[in-house]
Amino acid sequence: MILHFINILPNIYWFFIEITKNETTINNNIISTKIKEFCKNKNITKIIRLDQDTSYWNKHNIYNAQMQQKILEIEETKLFTYFQNKTRQLINDYYSYNKTIIISNNHTDTGIAFLIYLLKEICDMNYTQSIISIQSKMNKNISFHNNNTKYIIKKI
Repeated sequence: MILHFINILPNIYWFFIEITKNETTINNNIISTKIKEFCKNKNITKIIRLDQDTSYWNKHNIYNAQMQQKILEIEETKLFTYFQNKTRQLINDYYSYNKTIIISNNHTDTGIAFLIYLLKEICDMNYTQSIISIQSKMNKNISFHNNNTKYIIKKI
């Protein structure tokens, strides 16, 4: 498991986990310790738990085909509302000189979608510019694990 701490914008960091092929479990104690150390070293005062807050995303697939579309619409609305609220929070925190970390653990799809939304709102970047920026900081190619994230990103 590789732990990534990325400086997305001044005073805004993104944490995600890259699972290696031979790993079957995630050691939450190690992750928690590393996040706490990072937050202490960087004087981070605000945490956005994207991984927990958006755990509902892409759960519609467990329902029958008739219900899937309606649930996807509900998930989408909820996700965009969440993105809007967290973007406002980040802006307020930034201007209040608070440093923030966005934690997505291994839910990189929602992390990338949020960052694309954030960069569009804060920096007026289009999709291509956002992907280039995020990819340059990740030092790896961006890949989405589900088609629903691709769908939602097109709507951003």
